[in-house]
Amino acid sequence: MHSGITCIPLFQRNIYFWNIQAYNQFTLLTVNKRNYYQVRGGCPMTDPAQTIEVYHSLLSVARQLRKLAHQSAADLGLTVHQIGILNSLLKHPGQSQKEITERLVFAKSRVSLHIDALAEKELVTRTASEADRRETRLNLTPAGEALCRQYNEDAYSYQMLGAALDHFSGEEVQSLIQMHSQLLEQLTRDQDNLNTHKAGDE
Repeated sequence: MHSGITCIPLFQRNIYFWNIQAYNQFTLLTVNKRNYYQVRGGCPMTDPAQTIEVYHSLLSVARQLRKLAHQSAADLGLTVHQIGILNSLLKHPGQSQKEITERLVFAKSRVSLHIDALAEKELVTRTASEADRRETRLNLTPAGEALCRQYNEDAYSYQMLGAALDHFSGEEVQSLIQMHSQLLEQLTRDQDNLNTHKAGDE
């Protein structure tokens, strides 16, 4: 039985983990293999070639869905980020700009510009918080809610993904959902562990 990191033959390579943050957001986390397996305390059981194949498969699907999402948003005169803000407010009305930034993992300056654009289109309203008058709370207007729901119903990404999933059984789709959920949970946990490990080395 191997232990530590001596059994890993691919130290020179970097692996890229696909990490999903909230709705329609995709980022790449580059992790040095030596540090990663020191944190995890063991060797990879999965064939590295399979890992690379799964990575490219997931990324290819994400890229295609993102292209479709951009096209659907553009048809409504919006950007994917603006749709993300509308959907966030649909699910969590009355958020502050800071809360939206944290929830969607956007750059603060970009969120401000997107909110300005949505307000100009009369899709969101801004009101002072009752608890803190210096803080602004955001809500959808009836037009904003209608446009958001229209996107969610008509988006090419949803329609085409739904058509593709029709080729699988309900059990297979549920298994896919569960596997993706477990993958995200494990990747998030490993990222947190890695960050803790690196902070301890500083």
